[in-house]
Amino acid sequence: MEANFEDKIIFRECKAYKNMVSKDIVEERFSKKVSKIFKNHHQNNYDNKRCVFEFWSVSGFTEQALSFLKEKKGNTKKYDIEFYSEKEIMQKAKDSRAKKITNIMRDYFSDGV
Repeated sequence: MEANFEDKIIFRECKAYKNMVSKDIVEERFSKKVSKIFKNHHQNNYDNKRCVFEFWSVSGFTEQALSFLKEKKGNTKKYDIEFYSEKEIMQKAKDSRAKKITNIMRDYFSDGV
């Protein structure tokens, strides 16, 4: 999913697995998708916009996946990396006042949040 703003473009990878997202899945997304998207971003003359890659998982991330994401976020300067689990996603939905998303999150994914 892509969101285009005046100063940045946000690319979101959203997962609704029953199990936590593993390090293998996150690594695979970085090696196969992020580099291609970033390269395409520059080829389409969006150099004046910051690139942000967001990983959303309603089931959360394993400790190994979180460590990988934190390390990538700290070491990557070409683009920004953000990652969100259920509570952060629910809060983002509430903050945006997107009732439909908030209701879906509460009804299908939430543990009483």
